[in-house]
Parts: sequence; structure tokens; C-alpha cells
Amino acid sequence: MNIMESTRQLKVARLLQKEMGELFQREMAHHFGNAFISVTKIRVSPDLSHAKAYISIFGNNDKAGVIEKIKDVSSEIRGKMGNRIAKQLRIV
Repeated sequence: MNIMESTRQLKVARLLQKEMGELFQREMAHHFGNAFISVTKIRVSPDLSHAKAYISIFGNNDKAGVIEKIKDVSSEIRGKMGNRIAKQLRIV
């Protein structure tokens, strides 16, 4: 944990981690075949405008291929995340 992370940053990070994890496992699983994607950590900037997600990939030996697929559908991921957390956050 970063010493300078505020309570609000931690709350937003927990919200993003929970929602992104559910998104990868329920709604987006068909994009990644048999890969199991787990969101291990989220880091949020102090102004809450940027977030960096750290993921773990299990069940697939081609991890680089899975990451490329995630990059390919990143706009869809961002849109679905926006719909999920639109009431809690202003910027998605």
C-alpha cells in the first residue's frame, strides 16, 4: 500500500477491482477462451482520473495472446465498466 493513498482512492480501487473482476469472469469470458483472469490490484491516481489494473492470467499458456485480446476489446471493457459504475463515479 502506498503511504499517500487516501481513503477515497482505496474505496474507488476496491469498487473498480470488484466490478472489473466480475466483468472478466461473467460478461467477457467468451472473449478469452479458457483463460481465467483475476484482477489482483488497482492503483488510482490522487485525482481519481486514472487507474491502473494489475491482472493474473490462469489456465492459458499464451499469456501474451490473452493480453493482446484484452487490448483489442479494451473499448468494450471500458464501456461496460462505465455502465456498471456510472452512478458511483463521474469519470470512467
